[in-house]
Formats: sequence, C-alpha cells, structure tokens
Amino acid sequence: MQVQEKISVTVTIAGRVFPLMVLPQEEGMVVKAAQDINERIISLKSSFHGLDDVHLISMHCLTLATELLFVKQKIDEVNSDLAAAIRITSSELNQTLTALQTPKQ
Repeated sequence: MQVQEKISVTVTIAGRVFPLMVLPQEEGMVVKAAQDINERIISLKSSFHGLDDVHLISMHCLTLATELLFVKQKIDEVNSDLAAAIRITSSELNQTLTALQTPKQ
C-alpha cells in the first residue's frame, strides 16, 4: 500500500486563516466546506444580529452535528432494511434450490 503525500491548502473561516495538510483528493471538499461554513456564518449573522463569530460558528456546528445524526440514522435504517431484504431473498433462494434438488416422485 502506497502512502499518499499530503498537500498544503489554506482556507479562511470567519476571517481566520487555517493552513492545512490534506490528501490531494480531499482538497476540493475542504475548500468547499470552508466556503459553505463562511456562507452559513454570513446567513446566521443576518438573522442573529450582535452575535460574535464564536457563537455563530457554534450554532453552525450544532446544525451540522444534527444533520449528521439524521444521516447516520437514515443509513442505519437503510442498512437494516437491506439486511432484512437479503435475509428474505436468501431464504427464498434456499427454498427454491431445495425444491429443485428434491427428486420428483
């Protein structure tokens, strides 16, 4: 397994500069994430006048964490449904194979 070299990326969030080292395939996502964070902070500023950046970032973190929990819950539900469908299909396949292998009289 080859170790991939990281590249340097600098993003700005809420006016603060963050130099990061990321894998090349992560660069676009990291830059996009920083842009999304900044857009959300601007949006929150217009709704909640007077809050400082720390409070706005905290509100955005809470929103993201909540969304992530909903996504994880949905993934768990889909995985559970998929596992049930696989069990049913496997059972039906085994019944069909058994019926095909049973000699007819």
